[in-house]
Amino acid sequence: MVEPSEIDPRYEFFVTICLRGHGRAEEALEILQKRLALEPDNHRARSLMAQTLRQLARHAEALQEARALTLADAQSSDFHALYASLLFDAGDFKAALAEGQTAIRLEPDHRN
Repeated sequence: MVEPSEIDPRYEFFVTICLRGHGRAEEALEILQKRLALEPDNHRARSLMAQTLRQLARHAEALQEARALTLADAQSSDFHALYASLLFDAGDFKAALAEGQTAIRLEPDHRN
C-alpha cells in the first residue's frame, strides 16, 4: 500500500490515476481524502475523487462530489460534463441532458 505521506505532492494526482488504473482505487481514494482534508477547495482532487468513487461503484457519493464541484465552480464545463455523466449513470436522463447542455454552452468548442 502506498502511504499518502510518502508521495511528493507534485505527483500526487498522477499517483492516484496510476493506482486507479491498476485496480487500487481504494488506495487512490484514501490519498484524495487526505488531500481534501488539507485543502477542501481543491477542485482537481474533488474531481478525481468523484471519478474514483464512480469506479468503486459508490455512485451516490460520486454524484454528491460532482454536484459540489458544479456549485463551487459553475463556469467549469468539465465539472458540468462530469456531473452529467454521473447523472446519466444514475438514470436521471433529464438532469443529465440539462447538465450536458450547460457544459456545451459554457465551452462550445471544448474537445475531450
